[in-house]
Amino acid sequence: LKLRNNRLQIWFREKTHAIRVEDLKNGHIWGTLESDKPEGMNAKWSAMGNSVCTIDYFNEALSESRISISDRSAETEYSWNNDSVNCKVWFPNIEIGFSFTLTLLEDGFKIELDKGSLTEAGDCKIKSLYFLPFLGSVRENATDGYLLIPDGPGALIRFGNKGDYVSGYDDKVYGLDMGIDTLSKASDLEASRTNDYLIDSEQITMPIFGIAYLSPKNSFLGIIEDGFNSANIIASPAGFTTDYFWTTARFDFRQLYAESTGTAGKGIFTTKEKPKKITPAVRYVLFAGDNADYSGMATAYRGILKENGELNTERKDSDIPLRLDVVGSEMKKNLFFKSTEVFTTAKQAEGFLTRLENSGIKNITLAFEGWQRGGINGSKYGALTFNKNVGSRKDFQALNELLKQKGGRFYLQINPITANKDQINENEMGTVTASNSVAKFVRQNDNIMYNESFLVKPSKAVKTVEKYRKNYSDFSLSIEQLGSRLYSDFTRSSAMTRDESAKGFSGQIKDMEQSVALSRVNSYLWKYTDEYFDIPTSCSQYLFETDTVPFLQIVLKGSMDYYAPYANQGFYTTESILKMAEYGCYPSFMVTASDNHLLTDTPLEDYFSLNFENWYPQIEKIYNRLNEVLSMVEGQYIVEHKAIGVGVYRVTYSGGT
Repeated sequence: LKLRNNRLQIWFREKTHAIRVEDLKNGHIWGTLESDKPEGMNAKWSAMGNSVCTIDYFNEALSESRISISDRSAETEYSWNNDSVNCKVWFPNIEIGFSFTLTLLEDGFKIELDKGSLTEAGDCKIKSLYFLPFLGSVRENATDGYLLIPDGPGALIRFGNKGDYVSGYDDKVYGLDMGIDTLSKASDLEASRTNDYLIDSEQITMPIFGIAYLSPKNSFLGIIEDGFNSANIIASPAGFTTDYFWTTARFDFRQLYAESTGTAGKGIFTTKEKPKKITPAVRYVLFAGDNADYSGMATAYRGILKENGELNTERKDSDIPLRLDVVGSEMKKNLFFKSTEVFTTAKQAEGFLTRLENSGIKNITLAFEGWQRGGINGSKYGALTFNKNVGSRKDFQALNELLKQKGGRFYLQINPITANKDQINENEMGTVTASNSVAKFVRQNDNIMYNESFLVKPSKAVKTVEKYRKNYSDFSLSIEQLGSRLYSDFTRSSAMTRDESAKGFSGQIKDMEQSVALSRVNSYLWKYTDEYFDIPTSCSQYLFETDTVPFLQIVLKGSMDYYAPYANQGFYTTESILKMAEYGCYPSFMVTASDNHLLTDTPLEDYFSLNFENWYPQIEKIYNRLNEVLSMVEGQYIVEHKAIGVGVYRVTYSGGT
């Protein structure tokens, strides 16, 4: 016995450098593997499974290897205190060393790399680091329970036989870093869409993972508190890498990428000379009893975020809000040239409001895109000029004021993150990848107007947001993609790491006096987000994911208004309406005042049907059905989401509903 407080005590086994954590609340012991050399595991995996810490590293030839602190060659020195232990580690064979500290907390413990402790004295280079990767691991279906992963709103991987799953989960927190990640994944959907009908998988917007046992009920939630911009969440079902279900965070100090050799289409794989300056830290919160499930974990996570000032309090309305995204103008492809097609004017948008008000729908969030000269895809990047055929600044100020008077909200929509070839010179403004190419998204469809979009340098994007913030201080802003994209830039004169990009993006949002709406928002921006658009309602539906759960919604409900994806883009079925009610999501529609056939030969033709009048009956029907249910719980927290039958769920709110 080495450490103890009122809730926990930690036992340490020197031979394997393994720990056991006893929860004094019910006597449950959290450990790693059940033996030093479990059946079916080789020495490397056994060492990783039993050790507090493991690293992956590159040798001089850039071959990847793994070593744990339980390795015989490892030199370790422990310093035990009343509520913490510090461990200094040195691997003499690869000349890599570091130190880390484990500290007991009232509800669990925290383990973190000591800042500045990483040392590389030879030719080997650290690649990745893992803390307690097999904590709480379960051999096949030895007990009932599941792994919790932050895929979309949240997903479960239920324990089962090792033949049930053939792959595992390994995804980067806050999505791919387009400055480097796609360079070693040429077939990734983000890099080159091999089929134009495929859709991208959901990304991680919360730096969490967990394990829950159902009988008796015990669970832990892992929260990455530092180093999350360089972290991946891993969840491995039994039969994929080992016979165990396990989940953890991996912190990447380096990764391989393809460096161009100057010959077209050719390159060599290499890595950066210096590791990223990160200090990985994971907090483990332990649960026992009735709250030891994903609902309890989400509720506790919300409480931690509230305590740290990372979440605000939701605006409470008598009726739920309805979100309308209105398209003003867009580019049109003609036989010999391109022109700007006007779809909705500011005055016509006022007509939408009147029509809705006549049906009793007054609480409206309206975001207007394509208000600039040239439309959504034809306006020059960062353009400030209104399209006079859509409306003048005075027209939009009048629309803004009208919504305020009715208790609604108005946003000008901008996109500082991506642009097409007509909007920027990609060689000047495009993000440069580690292989010295321009980062871009490609759709393999030559029939569409713009099948390439370029990622704007984060330094340029930050300045563009600042320009809009200052020039349009009288308007709230809906900022596309900034909430969900986080990437590095390797431009020599203005290089930015992912951490620096996050600091720049959050700094601009923090400085805004006007309200801000973001889409699919990464958690580091939650405290600055007034309204959350397009919240994910489904996981990626990988074969190993057994359940989609509203972990994200439990965390956010009562802290900000969040809206479902567009109902008129396939999210209007009875099942979709029930999902919105279950997850506490408000309805969204993308609309125009024009006939749908005018969408042909524009970048909007994928949407098929946007006409407001055509969709009005559905808008009214869906809104009223949801308002009848969700208005009763306005401003309340979700405290429990529980399956009570096949496809039937009970959602309990803080008010008792």
